[in-house]
Amino acid sequence: MNNWRDGILAYFKAPLPHLLLVSDPEGLLYDEPILLSLQDKGIEIIQFQDRAKFRYLYERYYRDQKEGKYLLIHFQDKSFNVLPYDVIQAGHPIELRISKLFPQFPASIIGQLDAHTLDALYPLSREVQGPLSSQETLDLLLRKVFKLPYDIVDSPAEFLRLLVKKHESPFDMPPVLEQYLTGHFQKAAFLRSMPIEQLITSKACFYQYLHHEWRTYLHQWVQAQHMAKEHYDDHYHQQHPFESTDLRHDLTRLFVEGKLEPVSDIDVHHLPDWAYQGVKGDSVVNSKTRVAALIEQLKAKLEEKLSYKHWLEIMPLFAEAKFLNVKYQLAHAELSQLEQRLEEHFEAWMLAEYPALANLPYLKAPVMVHHIPHYLSLKRADKIALVVLDGMSFIQWKQIRSALSIDFQCQEQGVFAWVPTITSVSRQALFSGELPFHFAETIHTTRREPSAWQSFWEKQGMAKRQISYEKGLGQGPYQSAKVQALQHSNIKVAGLIIDTIDRLIHGAIQGHQGLIAEIEVWLRNGYLKQLIRDLLAAGFSVYLTSDHGNKESIGIGRINEGVLAETRGERVRIYSSEQLRNQAAAKYASIAWPNIGLPDERFMLLAKSGEAFIHQGEQVVSHGGISIEEVIVPFVHITPKQHRQ
Repeated sequence: MNNWRDGILAYFKAPLPHLLLVSDPEGLLYDEPILLSLQDKGIEIIQFQDRAKFRYLYERYYRDQKEGKYLLIHFQDKSFNVLPYDVIQAGHPIELRISKLFPQFPASIIGQLDAHTLDALYPLSREVQGPLSSQETLDLLLRKVFKLPYDIVDSPAEFLRLLVKKHESPFDMPPVLEQYLTGHFQKAAFLRSMPIEQLITSKACFYQYLHHEWRTYLHQWVQAQHMAKEHYDDHYHQQHPFESTDLRHDLTRLFVEGKLEPVSDIDVHHLPDWAYQGVKGDSVVNSKTRVAALIEQLKAKLEEKLSYKHWLEIMPLFAEAKFLNVKYQLAHAELSQLEQRLEEHFEAWMLAEYPALANLPYLKAPVMVHHIPHYLSLKRADKIALVVLDGMSFIQWKQIRSALSIDFQCQEQGVFAWVPTITSVSRQALFSGELPFHFAETIHTTRREPSAWQSFWEKQGMAKRQISYEKGLGQGPYQSAKVQALQHSNIKVAGLIIDTIDRLIHGAIQGHQGLIAEIEVWLRNGYLKQLIRDLLAAGFSVYLTSDHGNKESIGIGRINEGVLAETRGERVRIYSSEQLRNQAAAKYASIAWPNIGLPDERFMLLAKSGEAFIHQGEQVVSHGGISIEEVIVPFVHITPKQHRQ
């Protein structure tokens, strides 16, 4: 085998039976290249989770399979008995087990690794002679795959550098490895003053720790410049980890990327040059430096073979660069050129690989917006609040995060919106936890969102009185009395929609420049910050996300078709006839989007990135298309900031 996927795909060689039943306890099939390969073979996949939902889909869409079409029923139980009897009788069973692919290692450990980590492990496994013990396997993974020389760390500076590398690693570290690392470093006497387990297991806690230590370190530095030598004990500075040149390089990069927030109450005149990126000084000068560094990182990432995980890494970097460029009016020509190149790459990737995303797992993190309620249901928190900022892109999130980070920890990641990126499709998927073809009757409206949200959580065992759904929030001064979730102590799950940004977007005649100014005014009134503070005080675990982003675009001319299109948006038009859609696509520069996860007889025509179906030359901020700013949106876990003594 050339790679571990060959061992999986060997089960799916022609001639294929029409019905495949795949038992997959370790989730090996949840892999983008494998899913795309199965798709190329004409295999459609149903995830078997809910018996009633499965029966509905199977009877309506799949029982009578057409020639050349194959159905794969995927489930993570070891026993086939979870499936209905008639399906078992009709299907061809396949058992996928990681122990068959990696017999040298304990399955209890290897089964926790994701596909990307298995890619790095596979060539190493060919060199292993005989089975390894659990400890030998953990050691090999840490040193050879994650490239963490944990066994030679002998100072706090080296420990912090190791954690920077761990938290910035392209590989997701499973709990079994984090527990092993924690046990190892808890024995180190030189780390006794550090919260080792928190620093290892939580990226947000680690960044907060660095931020606090950075502030303290700089205050000590400035103090040293003002005090006579005989009155100042510089032991703190001589021993501090930040005296390490290598660690300083890591910190500078984290500040440039926006992962660490610069401190604002430091006199920069007494600081060395290397420390400037960590202090809010001359914003324009700092921003130019940061944008230039971010551009180099983005250019390097675009040279890689791009998967959905790469795009989730690219989006925050691009958003940081674009936000700074717009806010400080830098007019960075190279960033504009890079944006065009990035969008071209993303469009090609979306057309080829977007179909596989819906079937990816959400146990560790949601990949698409409809995964979010499923992911939250697995968190087992006593109370959960999902705050949806309708229409917020990652660029607006960078601005909002800066306002929130003073009081809260924000652990962010990206998720993919549903295409077309409009509220009635993507937000409805978000609140229902369903693919859009499940709500065909309401694809043009959000009127059933409250009942869909309620229905999802009732299936998780919640009573109707414990579930709330509220929209239209964010207008005027904040009043907790108008937030239902805060008035009834029995509410365990709250869905809250703030539509301020979406309203501002559709009125943004000055483009992103004007939008930033208006959001700044809204943030100053404190509505969002106070809402989050009250939700946390009421015992809610708070998550913040968006249903879709937005794109600043220029009109290419209106499509004049009367009532031929069911939906006539600025960046998307929806037709009930493929012929009508194709006729329009032939006349106008556009994208004929394939019917992915959408109801039957819905055909999408999307505007190209940066373009809109409005009067030629007119500027608009809108959504509906597949630009990276519209498709990848933030998903953020917000917790109180722990103030260290």
